[in-house]
Amino acid sequence: MSGTDLTPKSVGPLCVAGLMGALVAATLLSGCGGGGGAAAATATGFVKDDATLQALGGVEVTSGAASAVSAGNGRFSLDTASGTRTIVFSAADYQRRELSVTLNAGANDLGTIYLAPALLTGKGAVRGTVRRGGAPVADARIESGTAEAISKADGSFFIANLDAGQRVLAAVGPNAQYAGYLVVQVASGETMTGVTINLSLAPPAPPVL
Repeated sequence: MSGTDLTPKSVGPLCVAGLMGALVAATLLSGCGGGGGAAAATATGFVKDDATLQALGGVEVTSGAASAVSAGNGRFSLDTASGTRTIVFSAADYQRRELSVTLNAGANDLGTIYLAPALLTGKGAVRGTVRRGGAPVADARIESGTAEAISKADGSFFIANLDAGQRVLAAVGPNAQYAGYLVVQVASGETMTGVTINLSLAPPAPPVL
């Protein structure tokens, strides 16, 4: 009886090799497209002392195998790859800091990175805010013994290496017209947080402890 022959045919070795080659080529081509490796990215910014707000040079900035060192003005530029990256900042006499950031292809400005001074044996630290009339005060000077700090634009400050025990934090506004103080209990090896120093026009003299 005539008609279409539906009997399975064997495929020769040359045909199999040809099909395999086509599959490999397709796989390689797909790997060369948008699904390939991450694009190059650069992370830039400045590193400063969290207490004095001074620029920090010589800070090692790393992300995986990529590394850079901050310049004398605190600026760093780290060449790495785009995507989510962990960037580590480390320097002698400062606490190591890690940041998890998402980098886009090309340039990425991380702004200012603050490193907290390392705490000496038997010393503590205080992190808080300077305010006047409820508003944050920038560039206020905070002192306690030989330790000192400067408040940031949002009024926040970090003062480190205070002797353990009851201490007075004295703050003076940038124009020296307003001042205030706060008595705190400093613990060795710990950082007290959430304190607020309120400035007024003519505060009483702080107690001598």
